[in-house]
Amino acid sequence: MVNRDRPAARSAATSMTPAPPEGTIFVRAADRCENPPHVADYTVLQRSRLRSLYPMLLSRFADIEKVRRPDLHVLDVPAGTGVIALPLKAAGFEVTACDLFPSFLHDFVEAHHGRPVSESLSVYTRGWYSESLKQRLFDGSDPVMPTDLECVPTDMEARLPFDDATFDIVVSAEGIEHVSDRYRLIAQFRRVLKKGGTLIITTPNMMCLRARMAFALAGWRTLNCWLDEYTGVQGRSEDGSRIYHGHAFLLDYNEIRYCLHNTGFRLKGLLPMQLSRTSQLLAPLMWPFVWAATRRSCRMGRRKFERARARREVPQDAMNPAPEIYRHLMSPQLLYTSTMAVEAEAI
Repeated sequence: MVNRDRPAARSAATSMTPAPPEGTIFVRAADRCENPPHVADYTVLQRSRLRSLYPMLLSRFADIEKVRRPDLHVLDVPAGTGVIALPLKAAGFEVTACDLFPSFLHDFVEAHHGRPVSESLSVYTRGWYSESLKQRLFDGSDPVMPTDLECVPTDMEARLPFDDATFDIVVSAEGIEHVSDRYRLIAQFRRVLKKGGTLIITTPNMMCLRARMAFALAGWRTLNCWLDEYTGVQGRSEDGSRIYHGHAFLLDYNEIRYCLHNTGFRLKGLLPMQLSRTSQLLAPLMWPFVWAATRRSCRMGRRKFERARARREVPQDAMNPAPEIYRHLMSPQLLYTSTMAVEAEAI
């Protein structure tokens, strides 16, 4: 069944192991639902409990000048039902959507044909598309659902089916945690991005106070989270040789920073996302201990880097990363949000 803990809309173009043979057909657990979320009745969607990060993510694009948008080629992977690709297409960007299950986007567009794009996505994602966001993104209008956006079949475990230096922006929302080889995937993002291009990745935040407390108590990122070798599998190929993984490969800030640096990116910063109320409530109890432990760890890291530089094991002109790491680790974007969103520049 669809995982209600995280939006299922973004979990499609992800992990399969190994590379797919031609003609392989994949079956997700969601496809067995009598009313899967992308074609369910509109009133049913209004009662959905899915949380939303998408209006906040779209806000990152809203301030880009409208005259520039047609010249910016955006890759949305995994596109899922198009919760990022469709509003960006309606806002004037050149968008390529790709997903392991392209029918998700096609079915969603068909089910919501003729409806305003923000209205349809508000119901599906339970996101609030404010008048300010619609003014900035759509120039005050509310365009109808685009019908000319195709979805390219893509497996994120394999080589992305695009030429080098094709895109100006790559958005990967709620997908990387389904992929077994995250390092290779980020390297593929760098390959298809132009130099100076932007990469935006969102993934469940393993470093918010709620996740830290839950992991200390139960070993999971939330107390209502569960992963085992059976229920963690969200789909298989017809012959059973390839698995579509659930949230089996979660990664934290330090891991994603390491991958970005060593695949040709410069981390620009963390984007604001939806707040975790539990993390806020835990702050008075946990913050002093987190601050003390983080400060001690970063102090050790700073000394380790300086020793390595003295031995000429790191570039002599490299800046010590410990101060920036400390600022990020203690930032509200990591301590108090349920989603981690990073922005990086291709160098």
